[in-house]
Amino acid sequence: MAAKLWKLARDDGKKEEGGVRICLKPTVTQIADMLGTKRETASRQLKVLVEHFLSAMIRILL
Repeated sequence: MAAKLWKLARDDGKKEEGGVRICLKPTVTQIADMLGTKRETASRQLKVLVEHFLSAMIRILL
């Protein structure tokens, strides 16, 4: 999931002060479809990413 979010940021992101904003606003269901997983699984994975601040790290790295 982190790799997919990074790719979305790289391909469709808009650079802003402090990071990159993913211009698309996919739903959890759409993210699950992109990953080939269930919505519930994608939701749990997103929660883990947020808890570990990975989304902030992705913005910093880009």
